[in-house]
Amino acid sequence: MSGNGHQPDAFGSVAESGDRGHAQGKVLDLATLELPEDGLDLETLAMGLIHKALDKFNGNKSQAAAYLGMSRYALYRKLQKDDE
Repeated sequence: MSGNGHQPDAFGSVAESGDRGHAQGKVLDLATLELPEDGLDLETLAMGLIHKALDKFNGNKSQAAAYLGMSRYALYRKLQKDDE
């Protein structure tokens, strides 16, 4: 894809993305990430990250969305789905 934003790919490296690339720079080091033996729920993990970002930015959804590299609309949709 073209653009000057970057998003982490499934292996933790930085890959080109469209214009959503607000989260440039830090990427989780998946080489040292320890996964639970009994598996995990990806949706629960994603919501946990969203709530951590909201805490970091005192509930500011625009800043949290930018930090996570997602649109504000996508953040609202995830939060709405979580409330259901």
